[in-house]
Amino acid sequence: METLLTLTKGDIYMDTNAKIKINGKIYMIFLSEDTKDVLIKNKVAAKDVVKKYIDSQFTVKGVCHYDKIGTSNICILTIKAHDAETNDELSCFVMNALGNYKELRPVSPNKWSVELACGHRAIIDDTVDKINSNHVVQCFKCKEKK
Repeated sequence: METLLTLTKGDIYMDTNAKIKINGKIYMIFLSEDTKDVLIKNKVAAKDVVKKYIDSQFTVKGVCHYDKIGTSNICILTIKAHDAETNDELSCFVMNALGNYKELRPVSPNKWSVELACGHRAIIDDTVDKINSNHVVQCFKCKEKK
């Protein structure tokens, strides 16, 4: 049996979370501070961005979607979670503004696989580096070729 991610207050590193209703179904949405800034700057509502992903698969590990808002790369992760307070299963959108990479896939707690502009992948740790639009990941494969 699949184990669901359990969400409790304070566990999520995101700065803002809210319940939203789309087509009669309730979703949780988590936004990083940087993502909020991108949305405000571009006068876009988070609900309008995630609406197109409601038919996406929501999994325990999460499914990554990529969107561009203005000049910023945004990752929308569709994830299935368990709310410890209500004992309900939740469909969640986790939105992160990304730096010089265009995809963010969860690998393990606090570890993310990212696709760089050069096409190579790298692993980042959000306990070491803050994931935001200013975060730059260097490609060591391209660096080795020089």
